[in-house]
Amino acid sequence: MKMKEESIMCDFYYEWSKTGAKSQKRTSNIHLDRKYSVYEDSVKIEGNKILSDYDSVGGISKYGIGKLFYLNKQGEEKLFEGKMDPFIDIVRYNYHIYPAKDCAIEIEENINKFHRLVCDELEKRNIKYAGKRSRIVQFAASKYIAIEKNEFTYLLSYETMYVKNDKINSCVGKIQYYRYKKNKTINACGRGFTMMYPKEGITESTDIINDHKIRNTEYTYLCDTENVKSIVDDFLDFVNIDK
Repeated sequence: MKMKEESIMCDFYYEWSKTGAKSQKRTSNIHLDRKYSVYEDSVKIEGNKILSDYDSVGGISKYGIGKLFYLNKQGEEKLFEGKMDPFIDIVRYNYHIYPAKDCAIEIEENINKFHRLVCDELEKRNIKYAGKRSRIVQFAASKYIAIEKNEFTYLLSYETMYVKNDKINSCVGKIQYYRYKKNKTINACGRGFTMMYPKEGITESTDIINDHKIRNTEYTYLCDTENVKSIVDDFLDFVNIDK
């Protein structure tokens, strides 16, 4: 979901290649293993150094990138051991504990199948929502289901984010719900950054700031049509919409 860039002026650039010609692109997504310039054509800085610099990214600097886990076909939580390419959006304060592009095809297939089932169920109930064609940013876990009600956005996420030892970890396949103010994101509770991801083992955000909150669920992306009905029921209860 989009948020107005109101808190951090993002003056980082990285080189990218299109049709064989290199150029520079302004970005708020800082990857650990890429190099960036503060201004166009200036000295390159490693992404991990930017993300650890409080003057550059504020409170984000306290929280590092942790590990990526996923649910296999048996529902077991496994550490992803493939190539990683995580990044943090320093304007929207979103953490993306992602594998490198096209390095987790089977996991993405599970997400895509589940996403279609949830969309179909919402449409059967004539529920207005966003996210059916949500753009994939590097990894299918960037897909979502979002419902707007009053001043809030309610989001169903296909990964569970949590904090352990001041690092942000993700388990893809475990469903998590968000509630945040429209035109904000979950960690943008006011004018700056506030960590809302719950600590490991805690089912819900302990501090509800400006009515932003996160709730973990018992649901996973390993389900059939009947299970999806229960998931949609539960999500609509979270949104408080009549089923």
